Amino acid sequence: EKEIINIEFELEFYLQQIYDSKEEFDAAKFNPNDPILEKQKEYLATLKKSDFKEMFKHYNDFKKEEFKGHELMKSDNFRKFYDELCKLELIFPFKWMSWTVGTLNLNNKEYDYKDCSLLELSMYITYIFRADKFTPGTKEEIFKKGTFDKILIRLKENLIY
Repeated sequence: EKEIINIEFELEFYLQQIYDSKEEFDAAKFNPNDPILEKQKEYLATLKKSDFKEMFKHYNDFKKEEFKGHELMKSDNFRKFYDELCKLELIFPFKWMSWTVGTLNLNNKEYDYKDCSLLELSMYITYIFRADKFTPGTKEEIFKKGTFDKILIRLKENLIY
């Protein structure tokens, strides 16, 4: 019993170091029933196949380029690709840092995204671009691992076309 009390005390102390209250801690957790996710799902359902044409074009043009290192993401075609993602609102505000499943899958080179919904693909895209702001080089790593390809193939073959 003493061990449980010590563990609970340590957990409470730790949480207080990060959050002012348990309510704040709970509020920061990923919630799969968050209304923003339902709203994004409804929005994505309104998109048509033709809406994605420019995004795929710029991505394919970008892939043909041969850059090294951080220059890769400074490409004009990559910027156009990113602009299309934003225009399509595939990048949206949700608690991506708390999305543990997303973190695990993005870090798993074997994960193939074949069972992902359009919403989940949008969440992965959001995660990649948001994470890059905190950890520069994330986009380059994801691209080099082939993750962008896997996500866009899933988007193109199974959801859009």
